[in-house]
Amino acid sequence: MHDIEWVKRKGLPASLELFTVAEAASILGVSRKLVGAWIRDGVLPAVRLGPGQRLLRIRRSDLEGFIARYQITPPSQRVRPEEVEGEVGRMVGVRESEGEDVGT
Repeated sequence: MHDIEWVKRKGLPASLELFTVAEAASILGVSRKLVGAWIRDGVLPAVRLGPGQRLLRIRRSDLEGFIARYQITPPSQRVRPEEVEGEVGRMVGVRESEGEDVGT
């Protein structure tokens, strides 16, 4: 299950549960800037609220769809480069025998 499950809000249908850009970034394990770029590019749907429609919010259902569509791995399940062995580890600058950064 994705990290989005821990932020379920009781009593609301998924279409009415809204997340801020910061909350969505935290759930996805990326920066707020990247979430904003996805919204601007139309990749991640968002709604504008408030006076002048300055507030951006992401529906839970849209965030779940985004996670499924792009197969986003939750931050808690991601593998860090230092945990990778073999060819992939060498490509990201991790020495296989010592797990040491070689500065690539």
